[in-house]
Amino acid sequence: MSKTSKGCLFVIAAALCWSCGGVFLKFIDADIWMISSIRYLTGFIGIVLLSRSLPVFFIRDQEGKISRNDTILLWLGAFVFVICSFLYVVANRMTTAANAIFLQYTNPVWIIILGPFILKEKNTLIDYLTIIGVFAGMLLFFANELKSGTQNIDSVSMTGNIMAIISGFFMAFYTMLMRKQKNGSSVYSSMLSQLMGAIIFLPFLFTEKLPSTGSIVFITLTGLINGSMAVFFYPLGLKYIPALSASLISIIEPLTNPLWVFIFAGEKPSFLSIIGGILILTFVAIRTVIQLKKEKSLKEAADEHI
Repeated sequence: MSKTSKGCLFVIAAALCWSCGGVFLKFIDADIWMISSIRYLTGFIGIVLLSRSLPVFFIRDQEGKISRNDTILLWLGAFVFVICSFLYVVANRMTTAANAIFLQYTNPVWIIILGPFILKEKNTLIDYLTIIGVFAGMLLFFANELKSGTQNIDSVSMTGNIMAIISGFFMAFYTMLMRKQKNGSSVYSSMLSQLMGAIIFLPFLFTEKLPSTGSIVFITLTGLINGSMAVFFYPLGLKYIPALSASLISIIEPLTNPLWVFIFAGEKPSFLSIIGGILILTFVAIRTVIQLKKEKSLKEAADEHI
């Protein structure tokens, strides 16, 4: 299996794990502080078990000395993801789930703008065409929800929309930071983010009223699947594929999210949603195939040169 294929599979696995968050939140009756407290705590425990390692607070070079730049990336990546995931939960509680997902997935735009400067990864024509196709599909996919979500918009839903946009910016920043980290430190950064979130929100576990047993179960599932499995797989994928590729592939999340909600909560997607989903998958699939062929050609050229 090529590196690109491996990276794509890891990102797909992460996106599928993240996609479960929407349906889990449907069955949770608790405030965002309690959700965050339990979610980060169980997420930290889960990623420790998955990685079979403990948190790392400093990154050392081959000589055993602390690498200042890598350590900064480690902590910055963790902090950024805490903000990203918290704002996404806030957005889901204040506006429609469709609005929150759509607005957060503006993050590829930020990668296109900032990627060449932060990662030195050049964009190609197919990248820009894919972005156009993705946003066209997303508009169709959430057309009805976006319309109903803005007919009687108030300050609360407007704030939720803004939180989702900011969450998308931090998601892009997190993706680029994970891509920039080397030697597997990105997994430790994800682990550190869960520990950081657990420490920040732990007091609310004792000051807020505990939710029902059912809510606790679904918050725990959110922590284990969204907070540990997803953040374990995503950095692994970023070791092999560019940040923009990972960001585009992870759009599988808002496509599958409504599917789980339909199956388990009975919400049926509209015809426009289905057409939009097909459009998005088509553009992402075409770009992925082109990238795989490009990698294969480069490998064959390298082999012939040898």
